[in-house]
Amino acid sequence: FLAPERRKEMIGVLRISTDDFLPSYIWAGLPDSSVYWTARIFDYNSAKEITPPVRERNKFLVIAGPAADDYRPLGRRLKLVGVDHRMRMIGTGRLLSIPVHYTLEDIAEMVRPGGLTAYAVSSDAENARSTRYLMDDPKRPVLLSEVLFTERDVADANIRFDRRSTPYLSLKLRQRHALPHTIALEVDSMLVATVTIDTLAKLSRIDAYPDMSYHEMEILRAYIKQPLDIYEVRLQAE
Repeated sequence: FLAPERRKEMIGVLRISTDDFLPSYIWAGLPDSSVYWTARIFDYNSAKEITPPVRERNKFLVIAGPAADDYRPLGRRLKLVGVDHRMRMIGTGRLLSIPVHYTLEDIAEMVRPGGLTAYAVSSDAENARSTRYLMDDPKRPVLLSEVLFTERDVADANIRFDRRSTPYLSLKLRQRHALPHTIALEVDSMLVATVTIDTLAKLSRIDAYPDMSYHEMEILRAYIKQPLDIYEVRLQAE
């Protein structure tokens, strides 16, 4: 990394910011500075969009279930996930054209129904209505009681970053809610996070740290912001 020509005498200096403890400056070169390069790193986690040119595309046939006759929510869901897509009518369905690196499994995941349900978490089994498992892990049981709110009560959902550059999901509620000490968030029939509430005041925002990658969290956000009816997706033959 420091010396493409594998020159062993190369040295490097990495400066860490005292504000956020992230790399801010790199110097690498020969000890006498006859050959060197520098890099400054800043604007961590600022929103940028890179759209590479794509020539090859796959085509998928998307058919709505009996309860869905509007394909506009599907387009909004794909836009939220950041998929470059084109869609046109074909028979009773839609022909979806997307870059070739997306597979049938990728698209099936992106168009799942989604939605959100927030539950109060009980501290004992007697007061619990059901037992679920965080991220479907049988080693992480969670005792659930009453429903607190759903995606209809969420005005917005965003991905933010804390001072350690860790992404988290931030939910903005339409109204302030008085919440119990611990709540659990269920998205698309899976418990994705529990949140400890450390105040008795009514809250209009909830921050959660799902155990997910940033891309997985993008899909999670899309599930919440744009729930869908059931769609069937098939690879369309040329």
